Amino acid sequence: EIAENIRTHKGGAAVVLGSLSPRTRNAQVEIYENHKVDYLVATDAIGMGLNLNINHVYFTSLEKFDGRYNRNLQPNELGQIAGRAGRYKNDGTFGHTKEAGILDPILIQSIENHTYDQIQKIYWRNSKIDFTSINTVLSSLKKYPIHNFFIRKKNAIDEINFKILIDDPEVKEHLKNSNNIKLLWSVCRIPDFEKIFN
Repeated sequence: EIAENIRTHKGGAAVVLGSLSPRTRNAQVEIYENHKVDYLVATDAIGMGLNLNINHVYFTSLEKFDGRYNRNLQPNELGQIAGRAGRYKNDGTFGHTKEAGILDPILIQSIENHTYDQIQKIYWRNSKIDFTSINTVLSSLKKYPIHNFFIRKKNAIDEINFKILIDDPEVKEHLKNSNNIKLLWSVCRIPDFEKIFN
């Protein structure tokens, strides 16, 4: 909606969403980088490693849907997104639209000075998976971390897809050796941008 609004005025807009395939996302970024449009409209996905020549970031919302519910963006997330501006030779700036709400002046100062609360917890999942059998894979994924600052990651999409496919009769008959089990796990880990896997 925002991109369409901009397109009706001067400049045009490219769109970057986390649900886009890498190819489509890169094509949109290329349109912006080649100055075919003046604006880039994006979800918080822009905060994840896109280093573009952006002068100013405007927030149209200070919250995000995290897969379960809408929540306020954390200061470090706001900083990560705002930090997309000025990645090259000039200092970037950030602001927000009227509809986004109000940014607390202390929060603005925190973002500008890069001062954030220390991370207390990190999601973790065992990476040493035993592919001897289906049961050993499932046991490997259930393993708990040793350190208390780790939180065991539950219900990851690749794990859910694996559990669905091991019960499929056509797939199950091929899972009698570790190579095929490992192959199935690799298939389950392919990003499912269209959300059609299961």
